[in-house]
Amino acid sequence: MERAKDRLRTEADVPGMTLPFLDGHVRQGNALIGASPELIESGRPRRGVPAGRRRRPCICPLPAPRQRQAGPGQATLFSEQGGYAHSNEALAKSLAKIGRLPGGASADDRRQAAEYRKWRDSAAFRAKRLVADAWCAAFAWAKTPDAPPAIVNRVLLDLRERGAEGILPETLAEIHRLRGEHRFFHWHLEFPDIFRVCEGETRWRGGFRCVLSAPPREKIDRREGSTVFGFATGSGTYPESAAGLAEPGVSALRADLLFAERVTAILAPEGRAGCAVAPGPRPPQAPGTCLAA
Repeated sequence: MERAKDRLRTEADVPGMTLPFLDGHVRQGNALIGASPELIESGRPRRGVPAGRRRRPCICPLPAPRQRQAGPGQATLFSEQGGYAHSNEALAKSLAKIGRLPGGASADDRRQAAEYRKWRDSAAFRAKRLVADAWCAAFAWAKTPDAPPAIVNRVLLDLRERGAEGILPETLAEIHRLRGEHRFFHWHLEFPDIFRVCEGETRWRGGFRCVLSAPPREKIDRREGSTVFGFATGSGTYPESAAGLAEPGVSALRADLLFAERVTAILAPEGRAGCAVAPGPRPPQAPGTCLAA
C-alpha cells in the first residue's frame, strides 16, 4: 500500500499544485467482508447458510415479535432512540478538515498523518468500528467448547449502550483477533465522505464514480468451511451469489463474481465500473458496469 501511495504522489507532483492527502483515500483490507448500517440494523438474516461444520454465523435473532416490529416508543436493534447513531456525517466532516490541512512539505505531511491517526483512534470511530467488527466476527466465530461466548444480538445491544466495557473481555479479545485475521473492511467508516449515512438513516448515499477491478479467479468451496463462503451466503451482502448456491448441485462460489457483485454495491448511481471476470455465467449487471472475460 505504501508503494502505491508513493507512486500516486509522484504522478500528482505537479508544480503549483498541493499534493493530495492519500492516507484517508488509499486503504487496505478485505473488500469481501464488511458491515453496513443497513445490515447491522437488521441483525442476523433469518435464513443463512453455515460456513462449515465448525464455524457458523452466531448472531442469534431476538424473539420474533421483538425482532420483526418495534412497538410504540420501542427502539429497534440499533435505532438512534437507543443511543446508537449509524450516521457518519461527523466522521466525514472531521476527515475533510484533515484533508484541507496544508500538504506537500515533509512537516505538513507528518502533521496530516498524525491528525489522521488521531481521527482513526477517536472514540467515535472506534465505537462504530467495534460494532461493525462484532457483526462480521459472528460469521467467523468458532463453534467449539473452548471458544469465547458467541456474538448474539444482546452482545450488539450492549456494545451500543456501553461500548467495549459492555461485553466480556474474552469476547472483545476474540473480536479484535478476528478483525486482525480477516481484516474486516467497512466502506462507510473507511470512506465516510464517499458513503454518506445521514442522521436517522441506515442506507448510505453516494459511492465511487469509477471502480476498476481484476479479482482473483478462484473457487470458494462450501466444504472448506471458508469464512468468506459463510459470509457471502449468510450475511445478506451478496444476494445474487447466495441465490446461485440454491441451485441443485452448486457447492462453490466464484471469487471473481463475488467481487463483481461487491463492485455494483459500492458504485455511485451515476458511476462507471469495469471488472475482469472468468468466462461463464455472469451475475446481473448494474447500469454502468462492464464485466469483461
